[in-house]
Amino acid sequence: LFGEGNEKNNGSPLVKGVRGMFRLHGITCSMEHPPGPLRKGEITYTISIMKKIYILTILMTCFLTSIIAQNAKPFVIPELKEWKGGTGELTLNEQTRIVYPKNQPELQRIAQMVADDCKEMFNYTPTIAEGKGQKGDIVLSLKKDKKLGKEGYAINITDRISLSAPEAVGVYWGTRTLLQMAEQGFALPKGEIRDFPDYGIRGFMIDCGRKFIPMHYLRDYVKIMSY
Repeated sequence: LFGEGNEKNNGSPLVKGVRGMFRLHGITCSMEHPPGPLRKGEITYTISIMKKIYILTILMTCFLTSIIAQNAKPFVIPELKEWKGGTGELTLNEQTRIVYPKNQPELQRIAQMVADDCKEMFNYTPTIAEGKGQKGDIVLSLKKDKKLGKEGYAINITDRISLSAPEAVGVYWGTRTLLQMAEQGFALPKGEIRDFPDYGIRGFMIDCGRKFIPMHYLRDYVKIMSY
């Protein structure tokens, strides 16, 4: 491409001497061989590009680091609908209480059921308390949320576990999720859960007409299905 006298090629500047112009895909660019010193405008433009690349690199690094640092979605059945991972863990211990608000007999009943489940599963019965929760507690509450529906629930795991739902049945389903997570380890990943069933009616059919099935077996099966 270098040479004298090749100033034009079909009306477009191609090469003009050693220092000249060339056209690449319709864009006219300057070239110099051997390279000469950068002019003031070229230096400013080069520094501006380098700044943008540097800032973009920092932003991408921060973004990737934040993704890697987020806790993975807990494994439970059924799979959680929504999970927003945080960082760190909350470890349940002997000081962990199950707290419910005043004048909420349904939540009190659910809290007692969870305590009984813990006794059966972990050979430990947590304390049940009425009022406000503190660090390390499991706090049950009712909170309106149209997107969760009747049986949905939300769990926020920070320095405590806040379990809320529009109705008591949603709180109960949320405790099943917590029990499944605790069964895998008492160090629960911090993060936010929003979960709700796909169908209003879920069931399992078992034929009791051709074989005798004791009632305690059926009760146990119902409990397993609710877990």
